[in-house]
Amino acid sequence: MQAVQPTVRKFVVSLPNKCDKSGRYPEAFLANLRDKLNGNPRLAGKGLSLDDVLTYITANPERGEFRDRGIATVQDYMINEEKAMVDSLAQRGLLSQTAYLVKDGSLEYQPMKGDSKYANLKNFINSYQYVIGVSKSFNPENCKDGKGNANARAIIELPQFHRTPVARMRVKRIPDIEFAVWYIRLRKFPEQTKTPFDGVIKVEKIMVTDDEKRHGRGYGLDTEDADMISATLINERCPTCYGSDLRYANHLYPVYLTEFYIKSLYLGSDVFLSLF
Repeated sequence: MQAVQPTVRKFVVSLPNKCDKSGRYPEAFLANLRDKLNGNPRLAGKGLSLDDVLTYITANPERGEFRDRGIATVQDYMINEEKAMVDSLAQRGLLSQTAYLVKDGSLEYQPMKGDSKYANLKNFINSYQYVIGVSKSFNPENCKDGKGNANARAIIELPQFHRTPVARMRVKRIPDIEFAVWYIRLRKFPEQTKTPFDGVIKVEKIMVTDDEKRHGRGYGLDTEDADMISATLINERCPTCYGSDLRYANHLYPVYLTEFYIKSLYLGSDVFLSLF
């Protein structure tokens, strides 16, 4: 049995960038502020400690509400931690041809600013050799085949347990990375679904190896690999789901219980505010 990745829980706060009036040494300022906050006896009394203090830019009103900007910095932090976890699993040899990691959602990470190792996916792309992204929902208008043509009709007409051909795709915001993308129908339409795209999942794999990156006949994602991944996902199509979720037809695991567990680790708003 392979080791299970422990739950990673980080405690961060996001503040307006104007909290650093001098702006000369922002990293040192934030580190000192974090240490000062961690000296608060209320935090210590609850066994809590801030891992990081983040900042968001207050200029440029068109960027939206301050609350949304703060949330965006926390989301970026979470994505960075997700990348770090994948890299750790790969470096420890826990990912392989027989032990893929399935990420819930797309692998098309937004580019990030900063000098962190994980800001640019290219810096550790080899760690994603045995990682796939699976999306339970997607925009049909963005569904393209390998030639860039719309293939929504082909997805609708997929028989149960069939997949579309694998398309080689690039995303404008990360043009130096190619993706293998295909769609799999888990459930019959219209017998088992309400809409044509219910019961269909989108699968993404980053092109990592030299053979995957090369163009021409015989290169790209190997057909056997695509078939193996597809068959494995189809075998996971019937989890026991608790709670109401409109995405049930696309489930590969009990989403409700998983999200309930994760949210149980959060601090409530009242508890958080009472710390300061």
